[in-house]
Amino acid sequence: LLKHSISSILKNCPIPFEISVCGPKKILNNIFFKKNNITFIPEKKNISSRANINSKKNLIIKRASMDNLILCHDHISFDKYFFERLIDYGNYFDFYDLDKRDLITGNLSISSRVSFIYPITSFSYKPLIKSFQSSDSPNLFMNGSLYIGKTALFKKILLDEHLYWDELEDLHFSEKIRLHGFVINHDSQNYALTSSLRHGKLNFKYFFFRFIKKIISILYLIIIYIKFRKTIIN
Repeated sequence: LLKHSISSILKNCPIPFEISVCGPKKILNNIFFKKNNITFIPEKKNISSRANINSKKNLIIKRASMDNLILCHDHISFDKYFFERLIDYGNYFDFYDLDKRDLITGNLSISSRVSFIYPITSFSYKPLIKSFQSSDSPNLFMNGSLYIGKTALFKKILLDEHLYWDELEDLHFSEKIRLHGFVINHDSQNYALTSSLRHGKLNFKYFFFRFIKKIISILYLIIIYIKFRKTIIN
């Protein structure tokens, strides 16, 4: 998937660009990356079973040197129309949001069908076609698989490395953007392509600790409820 994502940029992007990849050192041995002069940034050692994607993104942000920055996961790719529409849209944005469509079917992805509501909790997501939202809507958020914005602004508001994948890190980042006075512009005429999120390839340890964490949260709420009832009865 990573090779496909990079190839879509090499093939379709008509303007100057640089590509940086943050990941395990085994990538260095790939001839494809050496051949295309791709910058490799070694990821930080992760002592957790969770995917610390924000840490990787921050490493790329700190090394970025061009005016605009696209941060994406390896399942994101771009056709030539993406770059044409982006150029037509112009350079007048702080952060740039767009829809994502399935690489095979062309259907809107789930992330393009939801927005969020405050406060940020596990129930924050709500069904809503993002294309119908204005850029200043407080419900608009950038899905974590694809961030686009000004490099200088990314450097001012780095991502929270204490939040991991599947912990609403994209909602928190979108809220952080607004709290700093910046705007997320949504372009309903443009889209990127996405393929499978490959959840099945995450190891058993990840899902086990995720399950245990939810069980602990439930038990904690039960204990609080019991203590609250005892206080009322007394």
